[in-house]
Amino acid sequence: MQTFLKTLFVMILLAAPLVAGCSDNTKEQGLQLAPPQENSTMSSGHLLPCPARPNCVSSEAPNGSSHIAPLHFSGPACEAWLALQDILINMGGQIEKADDHFLHVTFQSRIFRFVDDLSCRLDHANNLIHIRSASRIGYSDFGVNRQRVERVRVTFDNLSQTASDR
Repeated sequence: MQTFLKTLFVMILLAAPLVAGCSDNTKEQGLQLAPPQENSTMSSGHLLPCPARPNCVSSEAPNGSSHIAPLHFSGPACEAWLALQDILINMGGQIEKADDHFLHVTFQSRIFRFVDDLSCRLDHANNLIHIRSASRIGYSDFGVNRQRVERVRVTFDNLSQTASDR
């Protein structure tokens, strides 16, 4: 039994870098190992573009594999903004930064404790909330960030529909 446990432990240790997609040169791959700094989550008033890896989705990405639709709302922008924050907290997110037009939330995976960053930008003029979700490390996220944003969308749309029915 001890041999089995030792073998399992070694296999997990060896598999972790493969799952994470780690390499010796994280700068070359553009991996972000530290939390984003305040100025690194937005660029020229927009969310950062997705890297050239399949571990990010953004409503501000040009049409392609990284693109995802923004969230639409009607009614007061401040109510939609606060509702979104509640949704993200209820999904297990940790709000790192929030102001009247920008939101940065982190999510941590259960097993390996990998951190994903979710950023939102409120577009008052168009009644939109732009959203970006990306893994900090690794090459692929196996669709986790897209699934997260779609869960946010369904919950947000259901909440918006309930509010408009009142």
